Amino acid sequence: MNVIRMYTGDDGRSHFEYITMPEGEQREVREIPLPAFKRVVLRRGITRTGRWQTAPRRQWVITLQGRIEIEVADGKKRVFGPGDVLIAEDTTGEGHRVEVLGDEVRVALTLELE
Repeated sequence: MNVIRMYTGDDGRSHFEYITMPEGEQREVREIPLPAFKRVVLRRGITRTGRWQTAPRRQWVITLQGRIEIEVADGKKRVFGPGDVLIAEDTTGEGHRVEVLGDEVRVALTLELE
C-alpha cells in the first residue's frame, strides 16, 4: 500500500513524499492514539478550495468518495480518490491548494495525530 505524505520542508514550502507500507505475511498490529476523527465533505463551488492553506493539524486523510487534486507549494500536483491515503503534516509554511474534481461530492475521513 502506498501512502503519500504532505509536509513542510526546510524551505517553508509544502512537498509530497511517497511512503511504501510493508507488505507480507508478517503482521504487526499496534494501537495509535487518536485524539479525534472527523468526516469531511467538500462540494465543488461551495467550499473555499483554490486558496493556499495549511493542514489544521497532523492527520491521516482517507478519501472515501469523490476526487480532489492537491497542489503543494513546490508546484507538484496529485489526485486523490477513493481508498487513497494522505498524511497531512504541512501545518506551517506556504501550504497547499485543493480543488474538487468532477461533480461528485468528495467525502474523507480524517484521523487526527497527536
